[in-house]
Amino acid sequence: MTKGFTLIEILIYLALVSLIATISIASVYPLIDNYYRSQARLDIESETNFLMRKINWALMGAYSINQPASGGTSTIFSVNKEGFSQNPIAFDVSCENLRISLAGAEPIVLNNVNVKIEKAEFENIFQSGLPSSVGIELSVKHSNPKSNASTTIKVKIGLRK
Repeated sequence: MTKGFTLIEILIYLALVSLIATISIASVYPLIDNYYRSQARLDIESETNFLMRKINWALMGAYSINQPASGGTSTIFSVNKEGFSQNPIAFDVSCENLRISLAGAEPIVLNNVNVKIEKAEFENIFQSGLPSSVGIELSVKHSNPKSNASTTIKVKIGLRK
């Protein structure tokens, strides 16, 4: 008598191992997918917060809005900041990146490669007798289309010293 497995036994064991592997992969894949979606959402939120902090910084102590014109909207936003030697401070969107330029120098990209700026629109809101304010609409999307993560922020910020 020889000891070992028959062909039928080997096929049954292979089928069982394949079934266990398939079930394991099917249950782990959604966890991995959810992790990447959560990471994309965190990227979007942190980048959007960073970009809005940069715009708020530019508005802190700003005494004039160069662009857009009073009552108008534009994809370019430019202000002069009191006591700041590198006026004007300008924001624009180019190739799905939000950029900042100080004193007309070469623009610097503010967002990282994980996000794309779908829309950046600025409105110069003028109200008689009140300080100027700026309406901002910023739409940010994750660069990985499978993540489906995006956000849009609409805010109104008044000039303050």
